[in-house]
Amino acid sequence: MIAVICGSGWLIIAVLCCSGWLKIADICGSGWLVIESVTFANVWLITAVICGSYWLVIAVICDSVCLIIAVLCCSCRLIIAVICDSGFIIAVICDSGWLIIAAICGSCWLIIAVICGSGCLRIAVIKDSGWLMLTVICGSGMLVIAVICVSGMLVIAAMCGTGWLVITVTCDSA
Repeated sequence: MIAVICGSGWLIIAVLCCSGWLKIADICGSGWLVIESVTFANVWLITAVICGSYWLVIAVICDSVCLIIAVLCCSCRLIIAVICDSGFIIAVICDSGWLIIAAICGSCWLIIAVICGSGCLRIAVIKDSGWLMLTVICGSGMLVIAVICVSGMLVIAAMCGTGWLVITVTCDSA
């Protein structure tokens, strides 16, 4: 273990053990905190950075080909990206209340969910069979569902707070 403190307020701690772990923590007068952990056995890499602007970055890489990145800054944005063998997942949360989640897996599924401050919820799902599903729910009670498949079928169902229910079906033969 090595600890270094200099006049500028830096604090450096490095730990290297026989298992291959390396930990480094840096604290300076500007409020930076850097922690890195590396182990050669499992190929893990962890990096955490905290500065005065409240940024937080965490990256994890392991032997299973997983990559996890989380970013948190002063604007309350939270970005989480996960990449594994089956695909990847991205989640974004910002201060305006938006929530965006995109997931792509090996089966060619694409899922996007968006929640905004107005209370709207949008979900889009696309998979390799050509299906497209879009669901929108807003504070006014509107519910819209659209489904498109490879056969040319288009199904739209809309229900509003007044009790209306509209279903439209269109296919190639029609």
